[in-house]
Amino acid sequence: MDQTALRTIGRVFGKDCDFSPIGEGHINDTYRSSDGKWILQRINTNVFTKPDEVMENIAAVTDWIRAKNERKEQADGWTTLKIVPASDNALLYRDGSGCWRMYENIAHAHSVEPEDCSRAEFMRAAAAFGRFQRDLEGFPAEKLHETIPDFHNTEKRLAKLKAVVQSLKEKESETLLEKEPAQESRLQRAMPHVEFVLSQEPLASIVLNGIRDGSIPLAVTHNDTKINNVLFDDNSDEAAAVIDLDTVMPGSRLYDFGDAIRSGAVTAAEDEPDPEKVHFDPEAYAV
Repeated sequence: MDQTALRTIGRVFGKDCDFSPIGEGHINDTYRSSDGKWILQRINTNVFTKPDEVMENIAAVTDWIRAKNERKEQADGWTTLKIVPASDNALLYRDGSGCWRMYENIAHAHSVEPEDCSRAEFMRAAAAFGRFQRDLEGFPAEKLHETIPDFHNTEKRLAKLKAVVQSLKEKESETLLEKEPAQESRLQRAMPHVEFVLSQEPLASIVLNGIRDGSIPLAVTHNDTKINNVLFDDNSDEAAAVIDLDTVMPGSRLYDFGDAIRSGAVTAAEDEPDPEKVHFDPEAYAV
């Protein structure tokens, strides 16, 4: 977007300054103000179809964390996102270009991409997500909106995989009747991995059944526990905040643990196209 449009949107939140794009996020568009004080974001409403509910969740959990931090006798450098409301006190602003929100920028802090992180940074990020969970202990998770329905519903994910594989097999059969394919298809190359996943089907219901029968407690979960969703203090390199709270929802803490391992205990970026570069790193897992 051009500066004039961004500046106009910024004024809606009471900030008259220029904004420049930052970050490597795949979902939302993020801009930082020229004075470094404010973060302006356009929410991807194709992914988050109910942005008001997203913001209600974020406001609820950040208010809870902030109140808990304020009750401590001594500050320890830990902080959380702070929403800047629009001029009408709304958490969002909508115009022809999209759905916008603003946060106070967390100054003197930086993020680390998963493929660039050290073991020490991975450990500090894990501790940060653990603190995020601890800070939200006692929060009534059932009151949060489910911003992406069935996001971690492994039963439905597995059913969808089966349906896609079956559909691709039928298309390949039709192709074979017309003409022999010139090379091995993507499905054929992926079948050893697909078969492994399908062989683990009994595991798909364990966490869901535990939540249903109460043996696994319902909790507030972040659901995107990658290291680049932790900010580190520029001076101490200690974790300063957990960010990107769009997927905060009710769930199991096991979701956050599993997602952190999927992101952090591997040898390549999550969108690496070459499977030969992607391996599980047991030493990172042991951290």
